Amino acid sequence: MEQPLGMQVNQPIKKETHMVINTDIADRIAAASKRIGKNTTVAEKLARVREELAEVEAELAVGNQTAAEKEMGDLLLSIILLCRGFEWQMGFDRYATASGAYEKSARKVQFRLEHIEAVMAAGETREAAIKAAKALYP
Repeated sequence: MEQPLGMQVNQPIKKETHMVINTDIADRIAAASKRIGKNTTVAEKLARVREELAEVEAELAVGNQTAAEKEMGDLLLSIILLCRGFEWQMGFDRYATASGAYEKSARKVQFRLEHIEAVMAAGETREAAIKAAKALYP
């Protein structure tokens, strides 16, 4: 029987299941782009994220898993480069942007899910539990 999420989130993450993204590659891509005069704006980076997301959706819609995986890699890279754009072009702190934003969002989702499980375990409906969690963790 699977443990409720609240019992799993406090467990140490197994090294082999922990996804680590080497953002040094994105830094080198951004630096090389800058050296060759390709200084895209944050707005252009946002457009690129939308374009890559549309490509992922298109490949998933036709069931092409191999192409969808390639496009997901492109999407992930474009998101990392967007974060770097915020950092370099707008003076945001590197860790406050990418790592900090991810950490805050992941924790919020974690707390919401734990709250939803607890409220449902107390007999509330799923909808009521979700509404309560969103109010507590906006």
